[in-house]
Amino acid sequence: MGSVYKKGNCWYIRYDAPRTIDGKRRQIAKACAGMTKKQAGQHLQEIECQITRGDYQTPKQQRLETFFDEWLTHARGGLEASTFANYGLLIHAHIIPALGTYPLDKLTPLDIQRFYAKLQQAGSNRNSKGKPLSAKSIKNIHAILHKALAQAVRWGLLAKNPADAVDLPRRQRTEMKAITNDELLRLMGAIEDIGKWRIPLLIAIGTGMRRGEILALQWQDYNQDQRLLVVRRALSHVTTHKIVVKGTKTGRVRVVTLNNSLVEVLNQHRDAMAYKKPNDWICCEEDGGHMSPHDFTKDFMRLVARIGLDITLHGLRHTHATALLAAGIPVKVISERLGHSSVIITQDVYAHVLPTMQREAAEKMEKIWKGEGIVNAGNDDNQFENVKQRLPRLR
Repeated sequence: MGSVYKKGNCWYIRYDAPRTIDGKRRQIAKACAGMTKKQAGQHLQEIECQITRGDYQTPKQQRLETFFDEWLTHARGGLEASTFANYGLLIHAHIIPALGTYPLDKLTPLDIQRFYAKLQQAGSNRNSKGKPLSAKSIKNIHAILHKALAQAVRWGLLAKNPADAVDLPRRQRTEMKAITNDELLRLMGAIEDIGKWRIPLLIAIGTGMRRGEILALQWQDYNQDQRLLVVRRALSHVTTHKIVVKGTKTGRVRVVTLNNSLVEVLNQHRDAMAYKKPNDWICCEEDGGHMSPHDFTKDFMRLVARIGLDITLHGLRHTHATALLAAGIPVKVISERLGHSSVIITQDVYAHVLPTMQREAAEKMEKIWKGEGIVNAGNDDNQFENVKQRLPRLR
């Protein structure tokens, strides 16, 4: 006699299938996704009739590979093209080769844990050529696997998500590299001879914007009178040869104020290009088309190798932020300028710069302590003297 029961939002049926050749009992639990309790009960009756007639066939278990193909088709509509392409790349390069043959309902947290351990030790033979993957890369793979299995739970294919009980490797944050002022001046001198990348690189240095954001700027985003750029979109590679326009990383529009020298550069660039429509690219190829983010990075790395600098294109963003932090600009202002989703991210990424600011604060406190500073104590002229007397005397 079978039974109907509910787990989460899905009804399940449980019944005894025909015994194995050696007489062992086979009890099967099956999810009835999208069915009501009554429909699940009717489905159970049909199966029991098949068993009685002798024409029952044991249901085939869905393999993880098949499930991911179905899930990717379902998820595509809710993802940006570049995100969907990245999902497909990670799934077919790492998840499917290692877990694709596993039955979906038999995948355990231990299976996933061993999979991550292997990636951390030797990577994937198909994509990383046996090189260990970083904790960040494994976290990205986990995010996809967890999201897909969560959908399997909502569809009633799984009772619970096995990825919930997995421990991720701890990410070792590396200090971001920035170049010195002298190195930056050397780079800016070399930029004059780099041709079409001159304007994108000067924008990168002067604003700290991301690569894709710079190449997605249009003339309608530039306000000469107010000296600002509006960051609304970004260019991103879907494949090596296909580029799409998408929203910013945080999904929000932001405004970046420009220094006078960069405004002058942009004005000269606009005049040299003659009249341009508002939706034309600021940084463009000779035919007016958008530039390639991959080519931007590749040509920049050739430039810095030629002049002997150890910096990446993204490192210009960190150089910009580091210089502003060292100059005493508030972290919140820099966070807004960089387009971080939270000021906490800025503080975390640039923690190595903040001690310099702490030293400046300590030096100011020393002057106050010795009575050499000025305390904003309101209208009470005696308040500072009262505070000074309460402090322990330095020896």
